[in-house]
Amino acid sequence: MHESSKSRARSKTSAGLLMFRRKGSALEVLLVHPGGPLFAKKDEGAWTIPKGEATPEEDLLTRAQIEFEEELGIPEIDRAEFFTEEVAGRKINPAQAVFLDRLRVAVDRVSLDSRREK
Repeated sequence: MHESSKSRARSKTSAGLLMFRRKGSALEVLLVHPGGPLFAKKDEGAWTIPKGEATPEEDLLTRAQIEFEEELGIPEIDRAEFFTEEVAGRKINPAQAVFLDRLRVAVDRVSLDSRREK
């Protein structure tokens, strides 16, 4: 049985960094909007986490750092913005939404741990 090109494309590994900040009690995440005519009129569901494809032998953190720097400084994206969790949930590519959920769990866990230490 031959693997379809669609399933091969899904099996590639990407590496990215999900930058976030706190503004008061709100959590904001940095997303990038792809440039070019295909995405010019798309907003919700088009924004992504800065990321790129990693080769099998590459260190994922190093690749993520390189991609973050590249995506925030080259013309393949037309803008990058911080969004609240609620807005980011609408704007992010649906395939990446799980990372917002994971970030929320991690931030809540750290917040709970630091309250326990006091």
